[in-house]
Amino acid sequence: MDKLFNNILASHEREDNAMFLSKDALLHAVRCEFSNAETLICQAQEKGFSVSEFFSGKELPADMELPVRKTQSFYVKKHTAVQQPYMLYAGLLQKGCSAKLHIFNGMWHDFMYMFPWLKESKAAWREIFSFLLKN
Repeated sequence: MDKLFNNILASHEREDNAMFLSKDALLHAVRCEFSNAETLICQAQEKGFSVSEFFSGKELPADMELPVRKTQSFYVKKHTAVQQPYMLYAGLLQKGCSAKLHIFNGMWHDFMYMFPWLKESKAAWREIFSFLLKN
């Protein structure tokens, strides 16, 4: 199981790293993700906010328009920092503990903290609270 997860995460990490090597690739990702991409790109340039910061979790300037998603999944995939939950989950099951692993396809590490208004974030919090209340 560890090898499978490692291979998936390594593949995602390679894809994400390739995107961040090119400004054109980043602009393409922003345009694929957000219906108000052109406005966001213009505002980012005016305010000195890097296009890559849309995917970094950095707080947007207070007077900047919020990104509006247009896709069902995010362009940026999980990165290797999320490997720990998979390993923890596998370890808990091996020890006979009760555990649940919820994967939100296309979402990245800490998505529910960075964009709490997204439907995926709300669903993640519901799952977390439900598990805590039951256990």
